[in-house]
Amino acid sequence: MDAALAGVPTDFRHGGVTYKVMPRTLGAECLFEAWLQEQAYDALLRHRKRLGEPDFAAARAEWATQCADGTFEWGGLAAWRRATLTASGQRRLLFLKINEGTMPPHCGPAVSEAVLADLARADPAAWQRLLDVMDAQDYEPERREREKAKEKASAGPNGAAGAAAPLAAAP
Repeated sequence: MDAALAGVPTDFRHGGVTYKVMPRTLGAECLFEAWLQEQAYDALLRHRKRLGEPDFAAARAEWATQCADGTFEWGGLAAWRRATLTASGQRRLLFLKINEGTMPPHCGPAVSEAVLADLARADPAAWQRLLDVMDAQDYEPERREREKAKEKASAGPNGAAGAAAPLAAAP
């Protein structure tokens, strides 16, 4: 995907409407975290009767601990897995990113998760292009930063990449 998309709003046309796909922001990350917490709690509620009250209370306490410990925070494994590996997580993150584009100065149209689900179902190639835009916007800059850090770490004391540390004399 084009590295020029990294960190910039991108137009995406579907169904005669041009949406603004915004780079991931702290606001989108926070809303995604809250959505993950809600998803986990809703799952507990669905199983409440089967669990029984004592086990439900223990599971709810564990959920509260996970919320406090940051299990659902953006940088955590749970958020990354849901955002990148599940259709519902991909839809939710794109929903948040596109709807951020409805605010000034961008003022693009809003989108619903149902429209995104229809797109994924009706036009898998367009859905993949949208996911590629999201990857280029959000993950390309992070990948470049990791590469820069790796290059800097591998530079020797004189700044030459790949410079080896001096060997200790044999005993």
